[in-house]
Amino acid sequence: MTEANNLKELRDRLADAGVEYLFGAYVDIHGVPKAKCVPIAHLEGWAAGSELYTVGALEGMGDLGPNEDECVGIPDLASLIQLPWEPRYAVAAADLYFHDEPYTHDCRRVLRRQVEEAASLGYRVDVGIETELYVLAQTDQGWRPLVTQDEDNAPTRGYDLESTILADSFLHPMVGYMNQLGWDVFSFDHEGGDGQYEFDFAYTDALTMADRLLWFHLLAKHVARGLGGIASFMPKPWSSAFGSGAHINISLADADSGDNLFAQPGSERNKVKYTELARSFTAGVL
Repeated sequence: MTEANNLKELRDRLADAGVEYLFGAYVDIHGVPKAKCVPIAHLEGWAAGSELYTVGALEGMGDLGPNEDECVGIPDLASLIQLPWEPRYAVAAADLYFHDEPYTHDCRRVLRRQVEEAASLGYRVDVGIETELYVLAQTDQGWRPLVTQDEDNAPTRGYDLESTILADSFLHPMVGYMNQLGWDVFSFDHEGGDGQYEFDFAYTDALTMADRLLWFHLLAKHVARGLGGIASFMPKPWSSAFGSGAHINISLADADSGDNLFAQPGSERNKVKYTELARSFTAGVL
């Protein structure tokens, strides 16, 4: 089947699923996805890089003045998802090119280059991210937890069962949408801060996980907005708050077998014996 036929089949399949618009999103230096919206009738042109961006107008995206050519955004179709909370939209992570070469300030390209270098050595880079956030609402007293009962505690409701249940209006749709996308949520909880939550979902290769974290931010903002609040990924929404982070769990796997190369054979959960490769990798990071 030719590429043109493949793209037509993709367009038809997306249209049948209710998709009307496409985004090919690159990421700016602040980790914010940027894209133009393309009607699905123009999928073929979109996939070929029809959308151009004056990235030099954005902070930290390189010194491209108004006299320079624009960057081309090429969507990575392997990353394409239909947003389950807004099914009229489909989103793909995009790579930026300048004069037919990968653009130097494309964050995704920086990661892809490292992943490709690891692959040349026979490694697959696996990443799991435990991401934390606050869900807040504006009140007469300023920004407070969306679940107001969170403040009826001393000193913290970290891991509190009741507090987790009280936040069901936010947590339940989050988990449902994440699982619709195939992310396999295996736990979630109320963290130590008032209005603070954490989600743990299945690890995958580094590039896919980085893309998923972008979509996770979009999802959390959408669900919180629907409840009259906001999702905040600030380290601290106020100075006395528990800090939010994203615990990054990273390992190397054999590119062919998928075996974890950081754990010695026979290691048990919570009793892992690390390989020399794991120690060497950690030393390199340090």
